[in-house]
Amino acid sequence: MTTAIIISGIIVLSVLGQCSRPKLKAVAPKTRVPENLSPGELESWIENEEDAVLDLTPGAEACIHWANPDDPGKTDLSFLYIHGFSATRQETAPVTDQIAAEFNANSFHARLEGHGVGGEGMLRASETWLQSVIDAWTVAASLGDRVVIVATSTGAPLAIWLAEQELIKNRIHAFLFMSPNFKIRNRFSFLLTWPWAKYWVRHILGKEISWEPENEMAAKYWTSTYSTLSLIEMQKVVDWLSRVDFSSQQIPLATMYMKNDSTIDAGAAVAGHNRWGSKQKRLIQVAIDSESEEHVFVGDITAPHRVNWCVDEFTQFLKSLN
Repeated sequence: MTTAIIISGIIVLSVLGQCSRPKLKAVAPKTRVPENLSPGELESWIENEEDAVLDLTPGAEACIHWANPDDPGKTDLSFLYIHGFSATRQETAPVTDQIAAEFNANSFHARLEGHGVGGEGMLRASETWLQSVIDAWTVAASLGDRVVIVATSTGAPLAIWLAEQELIKNRIHAFLFMSPNFKIRNRFSFLLTWPWAKYWVRHILGKEISWEPENEMAAKYWTSTYSTLSLIEMQKVVDWLSRVDFSSQQIPLATMYMKNDSTIDAGAAVAGHNRWGSKQKRLIQVAIDSESEEHVFVGDITAPHRVNWCVDEFTQFLKSLN
């Protein structure tokens, strides 16, 4: 009898523990973007949506860059940029737009819900990011017949989540990933989604995460202080990704990474790339130097000296697909 009670107790605790684990609700929401909008109407809708966001940092808003601003219309390719956790579209700018210019293509820069508005916004559930990327996909798909998704860090698993949607995956022309967050470098990151984490994680990691931006523009376009609970939302996305079968993925992929990345596990990024099923893929190691940050290794804010090189590498990869 005693043994049976103990076993029953263990089973109950196990079930309760699994039920209380933070887990991404990965069902795709419906897009909020209205159908059949003209280019001008689409741009106005985006502007109105972003104008309604309280305390949004100027320059962080989602936006379209037209290949031909004087006569905006659909192009063969379009580019969708998905930024990383706590960042905004400015993190690697102008890389995406310069690649798009090589193909005379439109581009759309997404903004994940809660980003670009300060620390309080970072408490938004990661499910709201799924809404953001579904809406961003709808816009990008209306801008081009085929879509190239460019993503940095946590933007990469969100891009892969898009590819898991049956009606979307066949229209993705390629993935261009920079420092993809397939796993956080901190070996204890898995604890973030242990049972009841929101009640105890702050007692271990502290109430807030805070880091010193490297310059004024980084301070403007990244949220550098936010609740530790925000990390749970990021880890939910990474946990979801761990269940994806990379070997079945057929979308062409180029991955850039830095071996000494201070944020993500570079080894996991390389391993994920190597498991990727498509034969059309290229792994690009970024040379280490002492002048720039190891995670966001390109862009006018953190590493302008690498912009032309990154654009050339990704452009060559895309041209090889044709």
